[in-house]
Amino acid sequence: MTTTAQPPAGVPTYYLPPAAPLITVTTPVGSESPVMNQDEADYYNGQCNAYMSQFLFTNVADLADLSRVLFYELLMHRLSNWAATGVDYDGVTVDAAQVRRAIKEYGDSLSKVKNDLGMTKSQRDKEKEQDTGAYLVRLKQRAREFGIHRENQLRKALQLMNDLSYIVGSFDRSDQVERDKLGFSTEHDILEWIRETMLPEFIAVDDHFRQNQQRFWQQEL
Repeated sequence: MTTTAQPPAGVPTYYLPPAAPLITVTTPVGSESPVMNQDEADYYNGQCNAYMSQFLFTNVADLADLSRVLFYELLMHRLSNWAATGVDYDGVTVDAAQVRRAIKEYGDSLSKVKNDLGMTKSQRDKEKEQDTGAYLVRLKQRAREFGIHRENQLRKALQLMNDLSYIVGSFDRSDQVERDKLGFSTEHDILEWIRETMLPEFIAVDDHFRQNQQRFWQQEL
């Protein structure tokens, strides 16, 4: 839909295009809006393309607010040109004081809409700080989770090393009959236990961590 914003009270309707405009531009919401000449069309389209490439607007309400931003910027562009030359596009002398007041009031309205959309530097810096704070909170949480993982690895490693120490000690102190009862008749049997039990159990701790907590970390990147 075409923007219907009105000028401040007492300000001439300098922004109004001709009754039968020859040039139109497409607003972010997809409607056609008239402009006064090709320079204005180029300015509007350039600003629109720049904002659409720099910011991610998907909500219809945001696109409508962006249309308002472009509307105010176009008016300020128009009035700034007139203030610089002292005449409008038709060569008619303009009231410099009223034009300057209109530029200020449009600028105030523009700043408010931009701030609401998060387009101002202060708003972007604030959002960046919030993002940084959230990142640090997640980082501390990830560090805590990784610390717990290391403790689990250490606990499992100590358990397995104690088991291995018991097996080797028992093997060294036993004769062949006792070794057969123990289930480790030869040193090869101890090596097989390391391959088939000790290492898989230790690796399983890391596998569980990667398939659970660490998997969610990757989804956040």
